[in-house]
Amino acid sequence: MSFDPDVETGVTGIGNKYRVIARRGLLLSEGPGVECDVVGGLRKGQIVTMLWMHGAWFKVDVEGDGLADGFCHSGFLEPVE
Repeated sequence: MSFDPDVETGVTGIGNKYRVIARRGLLLSEGPGVECDVVGGLRKGQIVTMLWMHGAWFKVDVEGDGLADGFCHSGFLEPVE
């Protein structure tokens, strides 16, 4: 699957923190889609920072260092107040 980050414009929420709300955690994938390779996992309650959005998929920073760690589906995340 090919995607172009320049296609998404006007994205809001970049830099915001989100909490994983999936009961069994959430897979972290190489790209925005279920057909992409899994590169890791997130546990329930884990906090991530949204770096970019492609449809319903967020590119996230898990380590807190500003670098992208993978993609996860935004339907399993809630904003951290």
